[in-house]
Amino acid sequence: MFNSTFLVTDLKAKCKEFNISYQGTKAILIKRLNEYITKTGINIEKENDDGGINVDNDDHVDVSDEEFSDVPINNQALDLESDGDTIETINTNNKRVKTQAYFTFTQELDNIEQAYLYLKDDKDNTWNKIRSRKTKEGHKECTTDHEKKIHILTLSICTGETGEDFKFVFESLKKAHKKVFNIDYRPCTLVADGADAITNGFMSAFNYDKHENFKRVMCWSHLVRNIDKRIYVVTSEEKRKLIVNDIFRLQKTYCSELFDFGYLMFEKKWLSTKDNEVKVFLYFFKKEWIDSSNSGWYEGLTQGEHTPSTDNALESFNGKIKKIHTLRERLAVNTYLTNTYDMIRKMQLKKKV
Repeated sequence: MFNSTFLVTDLKAKCKEFNISYQGTKAILIKRLNEYITKTGINIEKENDDGGINVDNDDHVDVSDEEFSDVPINNQALDLESDGDTIETINTNNKRVKTQAYFTFTQELDNIEQAYLYLKDDKDNTWNKIRSRKTKEGHKECTTDHEKKIHILTLSICTGETGEDFKFVFESLKKAHKKVFNIDYRPCTLVADGADAITNGFMSAFNYDKHENFKRVMCWSHLVRNIDKRIYVVTSEEKRKLIVNDIFRLQKTYCSELFDFGYLMFEKKWLSTKDNEVKVFLYFFKKEWIDSSNSGWYEGLTQGEHTPSTDNALESFNGKIKKIHTLRERLAVNTYLTNTYDMIRKMQLKKKV
């Protein structure tokens, strides 16, 4: 009979041999195989000592869960259904452990230009996921998209979220572009929420003296959530809906001139109602979202640049990092770096850029 001493890969192989389902956990595979043997009356004899498994041995070996750990195993690549499958194998201490199998391909290259040429000639699509790249300057990590274009992965570690911290992050990007691509990186558009620290850090890092010298896109989702909280100063539900609908129409304006004119009409329309509650909301709205640096929430601000209207994708990614990889705890630098490498590697193996 089959028991817990068998490896999952061997159990799956036997399921395939008997033409039964090989999906499920190890316990389910063992139960399925034993039920099949009992039902069919198959006599399983011992196999030769050539690496085959022995199913006549009913001796049960208890292995505590404490012995299972996610450690690297220097074993040969197995025929798995996909990268990232959890397998069981024997480590150098002769202990049975669980680990995740990833198959990566490495290539030593002297510079980024050689990497481009290598990818261009890679007709067999060998390099299609996260890959390690070794250069004369040390070990670097990079990933490629569907067209095999290289995207360098950079990491900045900060102690807070002040203007100086964000300046450090933006300067890291600036230095990386100069070092890798020999480009003086100076973006002209910033997409973020209403935090002044982000804007101040961006301006300091890229030498912008005024807000008018670059395009500051305010995340539309943040504005909507803020309005949803403040609009209730207007007690009339009908008026609340109409005001919000007008703001949504303003957001769709396709140029700055039309937006400015549209807001004047919006303000004139609602001030004419002589409703004090509406006036209170309009005062707040103009101060926070029109006359401030957070006024870039309409589509026409970056017309033709294909700039996103929100930073929802980044916020969602940030949420997953905190929920899955850091558990919202402060980590030591060495632990954080290890988690970061593992996180990027696994994410790129699961989905293409």
